[in-house]
Amino acid sequence: SFQLIPRKGVLVSSDGTLKLGERILAGTGKMTLKRKAGSPFFSFDFQSKSELKEPLQGMYWKAFGRLSILDNKQGVAATSQSAACIEVYSQKQKLAVFRTALAYISADEKIQLNQGEFTAFVGAKDSLHQANIRANWVPGEEAWHIHLNEGKQLFDESFHQMRISGDLAILKVPNRTIDFYRLSGRAQVPAWVESFDFYDAERIDNEQGILTYDPLRVLFNYLNETKKTEAYLSDIATRYQRDPKMLQGGFEQFKRAGLMNYQAATDLVSWTRLGKHYAQVKFAKKDYDRFYVPSYGNLVPRDTANITLDLAHQKLMVRGIKEVMVSDSLKANFLPSDSQISFSQGRDFDFKGEIKIGNYRFRGPAFYFNFTNFAVQFPKIDSITFLPKNSSHEVGGQFKYEAGTILLSPPSNKSGRNGI
Repeated sequence: SFQLIPRKGVLVSSDGTLKLGERILAGTGKMTLKRKAGSPFFSFDFQSKSELKEPLQGMYWKAFGRLSILDNKQGVAATSQSAACIEVYSQKQKLAVFRTALAYISADEKIQLNQGEFTAFVGAKDSLHQANIRANWVPGEEAWHIHLNEGKQLFDESFHQMRISGDLAILKVPNRTIDFYRLSGRAQVPAWVESFDFYDAERIDNEQGILTYDPLRVLFNYLNETKKTEAYLSDIATRYQRDPKMLQGGFEQFKRAGLMNYQAATDLVSWTRLGKHYAQVKFAKKDYDRFYVPSYGNLVPRDTANITLDLAHQKLMVRGIKEVMVSDSLKANFLPSDSQISFSQGRDFDFKGEIKIGNYRFRGPAFYFNFTNFAVQFPKIDSITFLPKNSSHEVGGQFKYEAGTILLSPPSNKSGRNGI
């Protein structure tokens, strides 16, 4: 059935069928009766009522959801029960998945989604994840370009127990790698990786700003008192006799920083992994670490990524490193001689170069850092020297050493909070 709306110049169908190749789809649609200036098409819009039985697909992807057509673009849209989904494949192996309310595919197979969730698979059980991204598929590169919609947020990578910061991530499908880049202020503002247990009090202070209450404290207290994992913001406001609108502003701000999940439409609020960690450190004295690895663009070869995650081999490579801060309280820093380190399992990594611990200097061709034990192993050492106080001359270089281990701190005291 059709309805003509002369005033708007459109033909509308609220209950019709569309024949598209072998597909016959029930849905709603509208078509303008006048072409826009310079356009060879009449504007046409169609939404199927149910999910496609067979996905739209290209060489490296499959798209699931309700069919959505806008002019010369096809796409997939969410249903009332589930998001639209684009699965990414390489050599029949599923590499990643995007979930979104709407994604369009142009005639030349370019794909665009403006708001969605991204998950890439790292090994059998782990993943890289970000819940608020925009992305586009570039067929000529055989790659997905992925941007954060909130610049302060990070990618969570569970295989190496790291968070990754970058302006742009590029999933190169045939290579099964994801490259991360810092685009703005490359020499001054690093891309970086940080441990899941990294804690920076200044990060919370910056979010707190001029707020007259601490959203982190409010949510921590409420969930602890009620023994729940999520709550309605209106219930929190009632319990603490606060104005819901006043609370909402602060909770929205902490959401944009990646510390909370909050949806105004449902009023539900809960922790992100990052937010829960920060709350437990701040209010429950949980141990933490200061493991942070910055990557500077001016130390990375042109057109080379700051950080690369190899999905096929579960390796994480960070380039452009001046110094790795392992612990500020312990004054332990690593200086890779080739400006890069490679992570294997978890937060363990290897490098060559120099270790500084207080006034001691360790130099060698191969160091293996075991994060769990918070210790460094070396099969060979070039020198161990000591820098006396008020001196610029190192001593002890004449001695020779064999293999050994450096224990930085007891594993339960990575923060140095309990003393050195």
